[in-house]
Amino acid sequence: MTPGRKLAIVICTAVLFLAGSWAWRVIQAWRDIPAAYAAWDAGTILVAYLEEHDGRWPAGWGELSAFVQEHDPPLFLRGGVYPPEDNHADYLRTLRETVAIDWNFDPAADAGEPVIGVDGGPLPALWEDPNQMVREYLQSRRLDAEE
Repeated sequence: MTPGRKLAIVICTAVLFLAGSWAWRVIQAWRDIPAAYAAWDAGTILVAYLEEHDGRWPAGWGELSAFVQEHDPPLFLRGGVYPPEDNHADYLRTLRETVAIDWNFDPAADAGEPVIGVDGGPLPALWEDPNQMVREYLQSRRLDAEE
């Protein structure tokens, strides 16, 4: 085998490896998009709920779903279909199947991760991390209270 042929094989192998790893990342991101939207929506809903309820944490999905349906859902639900035929009930059900919220989270203590995947692991946060959204809101609320 000539040195030129060896070099061509090495270059082709490297290009195939890079293309394959890029394709895998694209597939992973595409697969994570619904969960990432669910995470972002959960963070947005929780922050809006905290703002409207003077920092009180919601008691459960029923309370959170009622809150969403009382307001303009497109503001909260980026991952849902608009206009909804079912007042977003189907997307809220999907949200419950994707996101686990710690209903015992204490906003005053601000410790832990209140939003995780239903499997107990972290949610893919391609845009916004729901836990960071909640922490930033709680921190800004504390700073406002100190002023």
